[in-house]
Amino acid sequence: MKYTFLLFALAISFVFKNSAVAQSQPVTKSVKMDRPGYSFLYDGDWTIDSTDEDYDIDGYYALDSKSGNGFISFAFFNATIDPEEVVLEQIKAHLSTSMKNGSTTRFDTWGKYKGKGALLKGKLLGIYKGEIRVFCYTEKERSFLIVSQIMDSDKPDDEPGLLLIEKSFILK
Repeated sequence: MKYTFLLFALAISFVFKNSAVAQSQPVTKSVKMDRPGYSFLYDGDWTIDSTDEDYDIDGYYALDSKSGNGFISFAFFNATIDPEEVVLEQIKAHLSTSMKNGSTTRFDTWGKYKGKGALLKGKLLGIYKGEIRVFCYTEKERSFLIVSQIMDSDKPDDEPGLLLIEKSFILK
């Protein structure tokens, strides 16, 4: 009986925490990332993953989300690339590894940029409901690729941070 009550209490707390009606937590302190090639604001509770072997603040890096389960990665190129080709490769890679059997919806705007994008929804690693967003933009000899991942259960904590980055991002 004691274990049944404990399991019931855990289930109720899980449902409440992961409820679709859970409110987003606003960003309370923002930090400005200002580099020669780009700038944006991000949630001060997010961290730069400088331990990644490919880390290059002006080439490729990721920010880990407030929850610790999500991220957004940035790749910058001093070249014109084909956004459609890049996004298709990302879709293929994610659907074959991190989100098998996910659904894909295309979009063409991220922040103030028009390019090519895809929203993949499904189960991350076959377990956790979530989404992966991929967006690629190119202009004269300058391009960027953004990939973000968020679990549905972490949206109240992490989505405001993703939106802050998207709304404030400027390619210089």
